[in-house]
Amino acid sequence: MRNRLIILAFISALLYLPSVFGGFMWDDEEIILGDPVIQSVSGPAAVFSPEYWLRDFPGAERRYRPVRALLLTLEWKAFGKNPAGYHAVNLLLNTAAALLAFWLCLLLLKDPAAALAAALLFSLHPVHVESVAWIKNLSDILMFIFSALAACLFIKAEDSGRRAAWLPALLFIPALLSKENAVVLPALLSGWLVLLKGERPLSALKKTLPMWIAAVVFLAFTVLALRRGGVDAAFDPLHSLKAFAQYSRLLFLPFDLSAERTVVTLLDAAGPALLLLLGWLFLRRGDRAGLFALAWMVISLVPFLDNRLLSGRPIAEQRLYTAALGFGLAAGALYRGAQAWRRYPFYLLMAVFAGFSFARNFDWLDPVRLWEKAARSSPLSARAHSNLGLAYERAGRYNEAAGAYSVSAALDPAEEKPVLNLAALFYTVGRSTEAAAVYGEAYARHPESREAALGLARLRAEAGEGEAAEELLLGLLKKEPADPDVLNSLGAVYAMSGRPDEAGRALEAAAAASPGHAGALYNLAMLRYAQGRAPEAAAAYERLIAVEPGHADALNNLAILKDMGGDEAAAIELFKRAAAVPGFYQAAYNLGGIYYRKEMYVEALSEYTRVLARNPAHRGAAAKASEIRKKLGENAKK
Repeated sequence: MRNRLIILAFISALLYLPSVFGGFMWDDEEIILGDPVIQSVSGPAAVFSPEYWLRDFPGAERRYRPVRALLLTLEWKAFGKNPAGYHAVNLLLNTAAALLAFWLCLLLLKDPAAALAAALLFSLHPVHVESVAWIKNLSDILMFIFSALAACLFIKAEDSGRRAAWLPALLFIPALLSKENAVVLPALLSGWLVLLKGERPLSALKKTLPMWIAAVVFLAFTVLALRRGGVDAAFDPLHSLKAFAQYSRLLFLPFDLSAERTVVTLLDAAGPALLLLLGWLFLRRGDRAGLFALAWMVISLVPFLDNRLLSGRPIAEQRLYTAALGFGLAAGALYRGAQAWRRYPFYLLMAVFAGFSFARNFDWLDPVRLWEKAARSSPLSARAHSNLGLAYERAGRYNEAAGAYSVSAALDPAEEKPVLNLAALFYTVGRSTEAAAVYGEAYARHPESREAALGLARLRAEAGEGEAAEELLLGLLKKEPADPDVLNSLGAVYAMSGRPDEAGRALEAAAAASPGHAGALYNLAMLRYAQGRAPEAAAAYERLIAVEPGHADALNNLAILKDMGGDEAAAIELFKRAAAVPGFYQAAYNLGGIYYRKEMYVEALSEYTRVLARNPAHRGAAAKASEIRKKLGENAKK
């Protein structure tokens, strides 16, 4: 038994090892990097508050998953912005899930060899890659771990002739708080009692009643207390049939994995057909474990078939994490009754699954590769092309990014995000005229769009059209008077228009509305310095550095102010911190100036040499370095 566990753990960890070298992908950036609550000291307590999920959670879905959020707060404290740590945790959790799957399969199949085969197929299943390699999907893994542990303890207690203790029901709670589709666990255990234990349905219901009650209370809480919006008005049965077909087909034939799935083909009919075929086979053999495996697959899919409860992704592979155990169980049931020579197809299937999964890991290492495949598999998906544009832009492939954004905008004219991305891209590469035209088009289509108005105001201000920019920004402030981004932009417009007092009031209001708003604090500091109010400028820089300790410009400018004020020691330390920021050589030049003034020529030469290593064309550093070398040479002759 111990050897089987070691083999399973080793294979599970090795298979997903490439994922550790991946970065933050897609929603990870919002949920981890863009969530100040996750990063705060109060995060562990705050994530259990309904207000967090209603107001502060930055992700697209307002669901209640505090166990995932709690783990992310702990990971943030341990790993910060280093994605490798988060990926390693996902890998270890997935390995733990595989071991729990083996225990559960052993309890259900009563055959160690068949249980190992089932757990291996569960662990190797390619649909798991999206759950393991995409950090935020650790919610699927956590939910499975708690659900599987609860199921194992429940089944073990029932098999021993004792009533299941309170512990399974208690473990069901963190499963629910990890991801809401854990609500199917009472149905799965009731099905086990009826199919494998021969219980009457009413008796099965009584034994699982605490879990049913917990599931109903949780669903009532998420619907009523959280007042979750975004639910479609009408149920679409055709969508449910298509989703069931594609999900079930992916369980059997997972060969075309994609981050975006919008096309359902005739091939997906193979999923229901294979389910029916296996059902007929298990009925003919009288194999109740096999029938339960099929029931596990179907029941696990139920929460993902109602279009009213889904987010913008109608089909997502990570939702098959739990259902994949049903596939493994079905294979294990067939494996258990097969002669030795008939087991070779199972080994071949494991090898194929392992190959698909290992290769799929590398798609998640490269955003361009991931979204190129998604756009090819779903060519009519506006979101796939929009995300591909973002991947191209981050890779510096600006022309391709513009093309992808344009395709996305053409596919979904009502969606403003790709248009805004295109406008921002034009602005980034210096094509201001085109950026203004695209922002203007976006604003004409969506006059309520805050982002379009902000972008258009910025460009009009830079073009010298201060009044037009001010009008746009004041219109936004009528809707949200304390919007820090709008107040910051308005302050910048006032400053450019020669209205420093109004600029100061707007920037102070932006900083008050959002104490961590780096842009407002930086603009305020620059304004106060331009007004000759050095102490206030220094105070604004200090507030900014408290928010962003690595803000090179703020560190450098504050050091200059400290040096001007006579605090040379503080200036040196600040220049050193700024010079440590990759690519920022101006602080090293300034630090060299202080050392030169103090006649610390060796130290000054070291700083000027550092500047020249980063920018060989820097005339000031070259002149100073040459001068110091002459001085040092003269001193050596003396």
